[in-house]
Amino acid sequence: MHLAVSFPDYVFLSLIIPFLRLGEVVTGGEHFPLTSDAFKMVLTGHASKDVLLSIFHAILGWMVAAPFVMAGLYTLSVPCFKYLVGRFGVIPSSPRTPMKAVLLCPNESESEIGVAPLLVHAD
Repeated sequence: MHLAVSFPDYVFLSLIIPFLRLGEVVTGGEHFPLTSDAFKMVLTGHASKDVLLSIFHAILGWMVAAPFVMAGLYTLSVPCFKYLVGRFGVIPSSPRTPMKAVLLCPNESESEIGVAPLLVHAD
């Protein structure tokens, strides 16, 4: 469970440098050095302007890449979800297709303990 929750964080952290470089290319700015000396300057507070500029470049790189990333994810996920809905879906997704009575609580024992089954019916 922990790996599933933290996996997006690892993906995001691995993409910071490409987005930083993309933002630098878009603005035509100079490259922020990713060396141990630059890290030491950041920790001591001597590179605050450079750090803020690199954060701006990373955000700009994400803003440029996000529409393409989302379009790609959409293109990949629509066929997958269509297949999954067709295979596992019970209620039709189209408003033109009439719904039949669907019992959402199929266990008879649940009605004995006070939970009534829910019927969905539309003509």
